Formats: sequence, structure tokens, C-alpha cells
Amino acid sequence: MALRAGSRRILFGFNVGLGLVLAGAIVAGINFIGYKKYRVFDWTDSELHSISSKTENILKNLPGPVEMVAFFTPRDEPELQEKVKRLLALYTQAGGKNLLLQQVDPFAEQTRAQKVLGDLGTEVRELNTIVFKHQNKIEKVHKHDMADFDFMRGGRLANFKAEEAFTEAL
Repeated sequence: MALRAGSRRILFGFNVGLGLVLAGAIVAGINFIGYKKYRVFDWTDSELHSISSKTENILKNLPGPVEMVAFFTPRDEPELQEKVKRLLALYTQAGGKNLLLQQVDPFAEQTRAQKVLGDLGTEVRELNTIVFKHQNKIEKVHKHDMADFDFMRGGRLANFKAEEAFTEAL
């Protein structure tokens, strides 16, 4: 039984449409699986995009909520700030609901900075400081605790050691 030209076009159009729907469903399924099974692989030598298993265990087993307040201003130490922001994102991801992160620019948000410090019951005398508060315990990590700087090369960041300092503060 031979198909007429009009019937062939309809059948061909139907096959193309069905193929597009199936391809879309496959892409949507892969995207859904990727969303549910999200995993980041860190291929950098300095493990810039991951935290140690010791830190992960500490963050997963926090006895209660920990407030972290980062006092940074955008014009001071941009390289350090970028690395600290990435690390704090990893901490909040691993710590879940027990880690509460606030970022405050003490120059642009002076009123908010004073209120946050009043709520924490402490003061910060140095820029680029992270304050950790758990129950009544307050720990401060300053920029010289987070990194070593090479002043022979214009004060560039030489060694990033914030993970150790942050985990110790917890």
C-alpha cells in the first residue's frame, strides 16, 4: 500500500516531532539527575574548590548554629577576598543549616556593621576579619591568620591557609 505525498509529509513531520520530544525528555532527565546528584570535582593542585574530610566532618557534626560574619571591603585584598568567599561557600554548603553566614562591608554599611557587632557582643579592629560565634564563644580570624603575603612581590598572596584557621575557630 503506497502512501500519498501528503500522508508521507504528515508521517515525516510526526517522526521529527516525536524525535524532538524524546531528545528533550532525555536532556531534561539528565539535567534532573545532575541536579539531584550534584558533585564538584576539584582538579586544582591547591584543592581550591574543596575542603578536607576533617573539616567536612566537623561541619556536619556541629552541636548547634554557628554565626559567621565576614567583615570585608571590596577595595582591600581582592585576591584574598575571592578565595575566602569560595571557601565560605564550601563551608556553608557542608555545614547546612547550622552555619549562618553574613558578609558586611564596614565602610559601605557602617550602621549595619555596628548593629551586627552589637548583636555579636564584640568589636572588630581590623579589616578582613571573620567572626565566628557559637553559643557564647567568639573567635576572630584576621587576614594574617588566613594567608601569608609576599611583601617582596608587592604584598601578593603567597600562602592561603584560611581553612585551617576557620576550622580551628569552630
